[in-house]
Amino acid sequence: MRLGAWLLAASLAQGVGCKGKPKAPPKEVKMAESAPAPPPPPAKLPVEAVWGGTVPADDPRWNAPDGYRHTPADYGEPDWDHVRMHALVHVSIAGRDRARARAASSDFDACADRYRAAESVLRSTTLANPAVTPVRDVLADGLARDAAVCEALHREMPPVVPASGGLEMYRARFLGLYVRAEKGQDVRRPASTLSDELSRAAQKSGTLPWHAPEAERDPAKLSLALAQVWVDTVDPIAITEPWGAWSAKERPRQVAALRDAVTAAASGNTKRLHVLPATLLEPQLPAWTVDEFALTPVADAAYDMLGFAAPHVVPRLTVGAADDPEWRAWLESKLRVYAQMRSGEVPRAVKSAVADLEGHPDKSRYFNVIGFQDAAIRQLARGGHYREAREVVKAQSPLRGLDWYMPDRGAVLLAIDGRLAVLSGDPQGEKRLAASIEESKAFLAYIDVRARIDAEANARAAREAAREAARRR
Repeated sequence: MRLGAWLLAASLAQGVGCKGKPKAPPKEVKMAESAPAPPPPPAKLPVEAVWGGTVPADDPRWNAPDGYRHTPADYGEPDWDHVRMHALVHVSIAGRDRARARAASSDFDACADRYRAAESVLRSTTLANPAVTPVRDVLADGLARDAAVCEALHREMPPVVPASGGLEMYRARFLGLYVRAEKGQDVRRPASTLSDELSRAAQKSGTLPWHAPEAERDPAKLSLALAQVWVDTVDPIAITEPWGAWSAKERPRQVAALRDAVTAAASGNTKRLHVLPATLLEPQLPAWTVDEFALTPVADAAYDMLGFAAPHVVPRLTVGAADDPEWRAWLESKLRVYAQMRSGEVPRAVKSAVADLEGHPDKSRYFNVIGFQDAAIRQLARGGHYREAREVVKAQSPLRGLDWYMPDRGAVLLAIDGRLAVLSGDPQGEKRLAASIEESKAFLAYIDVRARIDAEANARAAREAAREAARRR
């Protein structure tokens, strides 16, 4: 699956960057008195290209969209199957979080049911494009695997150990120790054996190290490779994905936590063993830095915020922090204060900064605002300030304008809020995750309708072309 070209780097190349402190926008920006009139904008371009002549400081079309878009190109994708995959990723994430909310509470029966429910949505979605179907299948297989894990734990049986040799194999063996410990058995000796094996597998020449196939130029193959390693790495019991983009650093972080948990079991520490790896993870530290806050988001926040692994085949826009002293100074002045604030004060400060950005005449301000908010959410969540992070997420709803060019954005915002709520202990979190899945299902149903309309239109065009060819003969 490739990420959409929604960022449109070429069309915004001259309009990127916040220049200095935000100020009220003028009615129009004069570029050249004698410049020719601009050509008409492309029909499917959500952000007008920067032409010669005058450029409106505000384009009414930016705020005009008020619903799902009508073509895959609107989402920056080549076909509807690629758009569908965004929604299926969201279902996989939200369904997995719903299941793990139950598993962390040792309600393994409900955990298994929720894993299977999410798997069912993925399996029942028809795909025809071989570039995305294998990714869907990998995600569905991962949900089925973890449903079986939770089912085994519900039955107080060790999970079936996969023969893959991957991290999933060691996790299954570790959870087998948990089952035995819960029955009062002494697991110190088998835990010691597993600890030795895991340590060898984690070494540079072992079976667990993984390196991104950077030389892979085929986006479909790269997407599949990343989905496979993500599914193998993810914790089936607790929500532990990084706040931000997934990277190759995540795998050794998870391996180290599992190894530490096994070592603890070998020493006789078996209290709440099933969630022990999550508590031993190396923490993500907040980074109130210009680089974090200048990062312009990709179209699908699942990749920027929820730690899902995918290739960023379309370069991100930058907002000029590297070469714009005024913009860097503005950011640094904000972030110096944020880093010293109490967490409860940050959402109000972010709201104020966003109001400044909204008033800036630069054409990239829409992306700057979302990137700024997303960065604040990430830092708050990394610091464990989940309720405060939710306040910033709330400010991104309801969807408006260019939000509708982001595939299934309503669902992914619900998924972010739901994960934050679950981690904060709010029982409403599971309902938010369920609502996210329902939103994705509605989006998928809409795509089916649009795809039928497109197919019928193509069939009519083919028939008309055939009749015209026959007439000419």
